[in-house]
Amino acid sequence: MNSPLNLYSRYIKNLHGQRVQKIPVDAGFTCPNRDGSKGFGGCTFCNNDSFSMGAKELSIKDQVQNGIALYRRKFPKLEKFIVYFQSYSNTYKSVHELERIYLEALSIEGVIGIAIGTRPDCIDIEKVALLQELAQSYDVTVEYGVESLSDETLKRVNRGHTVKDFEVALDMTYGRGIKLCTHLILGFPWETEVSLQRTCHKIQAYPLDFIKIHQLQVVKGTVMGTAYEKDPFHVINKEEYFKMLMEVITHLDPKIVIQRLFSDYRPEYLISKAWSESMSLLTSEFMHYLEFHQACQGSKRSNFKIVLPK
Repeated sequence: MNSPLNLYSRYIKNLHGQRVQKIPVDAGFTCPNRDGSKGFGGCTFCNNDSFSMGAKELSIKDQVQNGIALYRRKFPKLEKFIVYFQSYSNTYKSVHELERIYLEALSIEGVIGIAIGTRPDCIDIEKVALLQELAQSYDVTVEYGVESLSDETLKRVNRGHTVKDFEVALDMTYGRGIKLCTHLILGFPWETEVSLQRTCHKIQAYPLDFIKIHQLQVVKGTVMGTAYEKDPFHVINKEEYFKMLMEVITHLDPKIVIQRLFSDYRPEYLISKAWSESMSLLTSEFMHYLEFHQACQGSKRSNFKIVLPK
């Protein structure tokens, strides 16, 4: 086999003929499970400060220009950029506010597109229409964070939405020129082998362009972190994660581009034991793991039809 994984770095370079750098920004959004619309406190595992690189006290334009300058010091020949709306739920405003925010990012020289991290219950047909219009001229990706394909888990981590909400959002967005990404976390301590198999069964049927997957880690400043410090529970190690990840990857459509496979929290925020390797080294190690097991992306995939609820 040439490569066991369909990785984003290769995909984006082939598409644009050169490296394209994502610039993360914080546009000052919140989430419905933080502001009281659906609950308070946010997801039990989430502390945005532990991974976010945006600076919400600055304008979108300033954040992007600062990011471009930073990356060009390392890669002087960079010409193309995608602005990544990373922090919280980046469709959780009125469509008029969203249009202003997105257009501010897209107006900057060198920016060829936007990637929008959000929740599946923060989208509607008006917002989809806006993104569809933008996608006619720019590279537009919506990343629906579902985190788990188990309603029990979604309830336990205070997500405030269901798996069906995710499927409805996919159905609403699919086929409109907008690229679709989702985000999954593996290793919630109460999930079982049966839970993993259900995830594998479902993930192969969704019409995704991209996917992000990472291991659960316990982070300071979260409800889960507080619970762990009072009564520590098992957090999966690298060997356990590789085994789970291989099961998901081998059920994944080979056409789906993998954007990430590991978490990258700032070490000072971690309560659970950090893995010493960088994400690039972990990815390389996992690719060797797949090759050792004679496995690759999609090698266990069934011929599923796409059937989403209306």
